[in-house]
Formats: sequence, structure tokens, C-alpha cells
Amino acid sequence: MKETSRLKRLLYTTSYLILVLLTVLIILSLTRFGLLLVAHNLMLPSNLSNYAVQAKAFLIGLQFDYAICCYVSALPLLVTIISTFFETSGKSVLKFCKNWLLGLYNIVIILQIVNIPYFLYFSKNLNASIWTWLSDFDVVAGMILGEPFYYLFLAIIIILVLLFSLVTISLYKFTRKRLSSICGKSNKKALSGTILSGLLLLALCFLGIRGKEIKPLNVGFAYYCTDPFLNQLGANATYNLAFSTRGILNPSTKELHLMDDGEALLKAQSLLNRKTFMNYTYEPDTLKKEKKNVVLILMESMTTGLMQTFGQKECLTPFLDSLYHESLAFKNCYSAGLHTNNGIFSTLTSVPSLMYGNLMRNDAEPPLYQSLPSALKQHGYKTMFFITHESHFDNLNTFLYNHSIDELYEEKDYPEDERLTRFGPPDETLFRLGLEKMDKTKEPFMTTLLTITNHPPFKFPDTFKGKAKTQELRAVEYADYCLQNFFKEAEKKAWYKNTIFVLVADHGKSLGYSECEIPADFNHIPLLFFQPEKEGKEIEGWALQIDIQPTLLHLLGLEAEQNNFGIDLLKEERPYAFYSADDKIAIRDDKHLLIYEPGTKKEFLYHVTDTKNLKRAEPDVTFAKMRDYLFSMFQTAQIAVKKGGTATTQY
Repeated sequence: MKETSRLKRLLYTTSYLILVLLTVLIILSLTRFGLLLVAHNLMLPSNLSNYAVQAKAFLIGLQFDYAICCYVSALPLLVTIISTFFETSGKSVLKFCKNWLLGLYNIVIILQIVNIPYFLYFSKNLNASIWTWLSDFDVVAGMILGEPFYYLFLAIIIILVLLFSLVTISLYKFTRKRLSSICGKSNKKALSGTILSGLLLLALCFLGIRGKEIKPLNVGFAYYCTDPFLNQLGANATYNLAFSTRGILNPSTKELHLMDDGEALLKAQSLLNRKTFMNYTYEPDTLKKEKKNVVLILMESMTTGLMQTFGQKECLTPFLDSLYHESLAFKNCYSAGLHTNNGIFSTLTSVPSLMYGNLMRNDAEPPLYQSLPSALKQHGYKTMFFITHESHFDNLNTFLYNHSIDELYEEKDYPEDERLTRFGPPDETLFRLGLEKMDKTKEPFMTTLLTITNHPPFKFPDTFKGKAKTQELRAVEYADYCLQNFFKEAEKKAWYKNTIFVLVADHGKSLGYSECEIPADFNHIPLLFFQPEKEGKEIEGWALQIDIQPTLLHLLGLEAEQNNFGIDLLKEERPYAFYSADDKIAIRDDKHLLIYEPGTKKEFLYHVTDTKNLKRAEPDVTFAKMRDYLFSMFQTAQIAVKKGGTATTQY
């Protein structure tokens, strides 16, 4: 009886695996080149014409792409090798290989393409932070489908997936015919050749997964120069996503281990000038009998780089710029993170955001915090929160109701014909409802309004034209126009003069330049405390979103328990600004910037000329002191959240 040659069957099937792998490598390299084309402005100017340096990113990228391909091919290869020693049909194994490769490789290709618009928006590759959006997938999908810019990438996905599938199926049919033509008897030579070939292929696959270094491959190997963009260009999107996800799922790595917990707690107490970290009560110099209203406006993506006050050449925010000079304004304020959930959480609780995690959806029952709404609630305030989208997004409704918000207004509370996107109506409608409800509310009240217009998809009424060149910048103009109209209407209200208006961004946004691993535009935000009939003053000291609560208590003349990390910016000074950006944490003063990546333990040091001009630096005593401050704050924040030490004992 004739038997299929084991060696030929193995070689034909593995040839199929290799040809498909090479096809994927070509596609991934093309998508990496596409990212370079559309995001080359993020590169340091000195490297724009340095093609040798750019080429190295592609060589490194090839290594990461090959590693992902080896992960995908490992099981089909193993099944193929094992099946050659049994009476298994070569065609059935080949069919399994085809289906496996079509499924997983298409996911790899899709993620690599999705990474391009993600990178354009966040100046970083796909990472574990995207999993926080899964429960709100319908809202995220609506945002993507509502922005015409993303249609280009949807088209590219369809084209490349179809192209890859066509190539894979064609190679499958060709290989199946070759398998059908095999005949002949196996012999000892063929068997030994099969074993040696199988072992060699497995070894190559293992080496591809491990990488060429002594240590196993990790995303840290993508860093090869001083250019933040090129260092990320080499990373594979799937690899980066998997690497960061493993970090937050692994019990040994999902928590920060920056320093010993006890040491961190003692240092944080010392740095914040507190005898005890928890159960600290803020006491104003003078208790005020008249309780002023509070209107907190969280401005979507309003980086300082959009304001002429901070160097923007175009006149995009004339009203916000004018209000800045009439307010108690902080020149060097930084957001807690990159996402809206970071901004809401840290502004209301005065606790730093812990990298990837969304602390508003920490568990089924999120821990309680001594929040700004709960502090004011103790003094008889009515609290309201206005958003334009559905309240379940980011678990916002659970978080807000758990933290003393009396009334939450969301998408369903606005006229249906004014909902322009999946995120609901524009800022104009938001402010109108806010004014209406505040008019009907007995004082004192605290109202928070989260704007939306400066967020993709950038849509606003056709009646507003704007002068900027792009729809994105016209959205900024419209957001400022709505803000101006809100204040015009508010001035007519009886409660206006008895109100403190706090304006702060939830986070910043990329303005098309990456001077370091965390571009300043993402975190450098405006912070204004505006009080009608009071003179404005600019303060140059460092300020954070977490400082809003105690500083506002000072202005209100109210005492409240403060189990948090905020300081009263009118009585105390911060030596540094510190913040996070998904997989990194950072700290800066006027001359130094330190960025640390806990997942890879990589550190990036810079001397600062101004916000956008940096120069690589070497470790010294100053950086060591900054690192100590940074590590102690984040480590202590983790302790406080984990042990519930942020909750009030009075409410």
C-alpha cells in the first residue's frame, strides 16, 4: 500500500505557513510606512531627512512583526508536525491551518491599521487602556462611524483583509493540489528528515517569539534613539496591546511596585506636610457664612496649546483667553491623565489616576472617595452633573451617584433633534439645559458641566461657520462661542454674582508634535477660578486637577475632610507637576522632565528649555529627588485606593 511521504507533506504544508507569514510581514510593513507618512510631523525635525535612522525603525518593526507571526503560526506548525507521524489527512490539517491563519492574521492586520488613527490622536500605540471601552462599545463605535476621517481607515481595513484573504485562499488551493499529487512510500531516511525539519522549524518559531536578545523580546527593545515617534514606530500594535494587557492581568505586575509601601506612605505624608495621610481635615483661615454656588466646567480636550495666551497663532478661543486674564488662573496646570474618565475622577476626588485603569469602574462596587460633591453636600449644597451622552459610559452614573450627585442629566434629557452625534447634542444645548436647571434650583448648588464639542466626531450646527481651516479647529471655535454665550446668559441670572466658576480641561490633546514620550499638549491644561467683580491674577506655580477641591474650599471658606492628594494652591506650593499617560508616569519642574515606564522599567530624562524644547539629560541628584516624589505619590495613591483610605469617616 502506498503511503503519503511524510517529509513532502510536512514541507508543502509548512511552505504554505511560511508564504502566508511573508504576506503578512509585507502588509504590516506597508501599514507601518503608512503611519510614517501620515504622522511624520510627530518626528523630531532633525530626523525628518535622516532616512538611515528611520529605516532602523522598520528593521526593528520587522522583528516585532515576525514575533507576532510566530505566535500565530506556532499552533498550526505544531499540529502539522505531529500529524505527519500519524495517518492524518494532509488536506484536513491544511484546512485547519488556513482557517486559523485567516482568523488570527486578519485580527493582527486590523489592529495594525486601527493603530494609525489611534496614534494620531494619542501619540502612542494601542495599549491596554482600550479595554475600558469594551462595555461601552456601542458608544465608541458610534463615535468612529460619526467621523468621516475614520472612513478612510475602514476602507483600508476592508481592502487589506480582502487582499490577504484572497492570497491565503489561493495559496491554500495551490498547496492542496500539491498534497494530492504526493505518493510514495516512507522510509527511515524520510522519517529522520521529517524529524530534523520539524525540529528546525520549531526552533525558528521559538527564536522568532523570543527575539534575538539574551532576554525575551519586549516592547522596550523598540527604543533605539532619542526620537519618541521613531521609538514607537517600530513596535507592532498587536504586540504592544498584548504586552500591556499582560501587565494589567498578571497579579505580579498589574499593581505598581515603584517602592516599598511603608516607605512611600511616610514620604507622601512628609511631602504633603501632613502628620497623618488620612483623616486630614482642611480648615480655612476664615469660615464664611454666605455659601457661594459652584459651577465647574470640564472642557473637553482643551489643551493650553489651543489658546493664544499660551502661544497659539490662530484666534481660536478669544473668550476663554479673555476670561483667563479676568480669573485666578494657573499657568502651569496639568491633567491627571489622557482620558475623560481620568479628568473627571481626579478633579472630583483629588486622587491621581493610576495609569491604565479607570478608577470610576474599579469593581462592581467602586471604592468611595471624599469627593468634592460629597464635601459640599455636607454643607447643604445641591449637586448636579450634566453630560451629553449616555450616563453608563465609563460607569459614570454609578460613580457619580455613589459620590453625592443628586441629579444627573444625560442624552435622554435633551431634544432628540439636537443630538448631532453618538455623544449627543453640542455644547450649546448642554449649557442651555444647565442654565435652565440652575435657575430652578435653590441655592447653594454645585453644578458640573462636561462639554463635548471638541471631541471627534467634530460636529456642530450648520449655522456656525468658523474661520479656522479644519473642522477640528472650527470645533474649538464653536466650543469657545458656546462658552461665551453661556456666560452672557449666566450674567442675567440672580445667582451669577454669588457663584465661583471653575474652568478646567478634562485632558489635553495632540497638536501634531511629539517632543517627548508624553507630549505636553496632552496634559498641559488651563485652570481658571472666575469670580464676578473680582480682579484676575495669574499664578505661575505648579497645579494639578487634584488641587481643585482644597483650593475651592479655600475660596468658599468651608472646612471638609480631605483624604486625598490635593493641596490648597493659595496657601501651599507644589515643587513639581506629576501625571500619567496610560503606560507611563511623569514629573516635571521648570527645568527638568522625568518620564518612567513601569512595564519596561525604562526612564527618559530631559532638560527643559520651554514646554516644547527639550534636550536629553543624564541622571543626577535633581532627577533622583524628582523620582522619589513621583514614585511615592503614585505608590501611596495605589495604597489609598486599594485599602479604601480615601473614603470619608464623616459622611
